[in-house]
Amino acid sequence: MNQVVTPPASTGAVQKGVALISGRIVAKRAISTQAGRQYLTVIKLPAPDQFTSPATIEVRSAQPLGEHGEDVHFKVRVGGYGRSYSKTDEDGVVTRVATADNHLTVVE
Repeated sequence: MNQVVTPPASTGAVQKGVALISGRIVAKRAISTQAGRQYLTVIKLPAPDQFTSPATIEVRSAQPLGEHGEDVHFKVRVGGYGRSYSKTDEDGVVTRVATADNHLTVVE
């Protein structure tokens, strides 16, 4: 996907923790949660140039975002939580490695 996707014009000030996503739907599925039915959609983002692979993300939404192959534009709330694990090097030294699980939830 080396096609340039032009995002829609901005409609206001940038909100903290919110990002604009433009890309193409490559997969989708519905899941049941305590809050009701949710949709998980895998989106391929446009590659920045012909030599770079496009990024792939998964977003959660209350409604389906579209069909496979469709270009979409929407805002997400960026969330997640921290994780950590222990790693032992070849000398037996144990260190703690910090990482995070990120969640993108459609807001518009």
